[in-house]
This record gives sequence, structure tokens and C-alpha cells, in this order.
Amino acid sequence: MARQFLTAPYFYRTSTDGQARLARFVFVAALILCACQTAAAAKNPVKSAPDSHVTPETGKQGPATLEKLEQALKQAHSESEARALLAQLHAVRLGKLTPAVYILVRHGRALQKQNRLQEAEHALSSALTLQPDQALLWRFRAMIRHQGRDESGAIADLGMALQLDPRDSVSWRLLSSIESQRGDRPAALKAHQKAEMLDPASKQGEPLIGAHRSSSQWRAL
Repeated sequence: MARQFLTAPYFYRTSTDGQARLARFVFVAALILCACQTAAAAKNPVKSAPDSHVTPETGKQGPATLEKLEQALKQAHSESEARALLAQLHAVRLGKLTPAVYILVRHGRALQKQNRLQEAEHALSSALTLQPDQALLWRFRAMIRHQGRDESGAIADLGMALQLDPRDSVSWRLLSSIESQRGDRPAALKAHQKAEMLDPASKQGEPLIGAHRSSSQWRAL
């Protein structure tokens, strides 16, 4: 958390007015969140336990790692099972975000719902400055850029997302959709085939691919 607290004032000093306001908002929100978490922990100390899930193959419990969930997704037998595994995968990826970055993502989502896409994109760009190694953030910004008709920017972001998380079937499906809309059928087919290999049970064209207005990926925030 200390890194985020030091980073926000740095943005305030060196960025534009809009960036400064955003950084100040995140800084204050992160301070409040930290204070609430500290107070809650002091009042109700509990021993944390690692997340777990039941694997379809064995029924045994184990850590809900991306690798285990992705392997289970490849072997899913139905659309409903695939959706449940995708939701777990999303939760694991979301759990890797720091509190300050999570606040930025929620703020970006609120702006996107108001169709303030430039500001929403900026919020995700700020989040990426703090955690550029999180593929989920690149995918989220790609969704915003796709909604704003910036297809080249969206594809560039998905390229980064897939470089960091090459087994993310949601990013592959979104890439296939965007490439198809651009008229690049070979690229769309290649991305589609990759998504089908990673997630054969899900249907193409469902909101799970991250469609810009009705994405279930945003609803989990």
C-alpha cells in the first residue's frame, strides 16, 4: 500500500489538472480504505485461509490458481460449467489488483457507464501505470477503447494482455470479435481458434467475450 500512497502525490505534482484530480481522488480513497481495513482487522482478527475450488476431475480442494482453473476450463463439459469457471478466473485475476488500482478500475467503470470514455480510459491508464504487469487492466482498457471505436488501440492493449496472460480465453474472444469487425478474417479466425482451444464449452458471441456495453466482466466490480 505504501507504494500507492507515494505514487499518487507524484502524479499530482507532474501531471495535468485532470490527472491530478484523479490521483488525489485515488490517494484519499486509498487512505480511507486502508483505515477501514485496519480498524476492521483490529476489531475482528481472523486467520485468513487461501482461496480454494473443487476441481471437476477429482472433486478435491486446492488453491484457486489460474493454472488449475484454466486447465479445468479446457475440460469443461457444459456452457454453465464454463461460465462458473470463467467467473472464478475473473475473481482470481481481480484479486491480484492492489486496493488503489481497484479503486481506479471502479472509477473507470463508473465513467464508462456515463459514456465518458476519454476519462474512463485515463483512469485505466493510471491503473496501468501502477500495475502494468496485470493483464486484466490491459483487457479492461481495450474494452473501453473498443467502445470508443479505437480499434487499433484496443488491439494493441489486447496484445499486451495476451503477452502477460496467453491463456486468457476472454481476451482471445474479444480480439477475435474486434478483428472480425475490422474485416481481418484471418486474424479473427486465428484468435477464435485459440479461444476455442482454451474454452471449448463457451459459445461465441456471448457477453463473456467482453462486449463493450454489456460485459459481465465489468459487473463483477
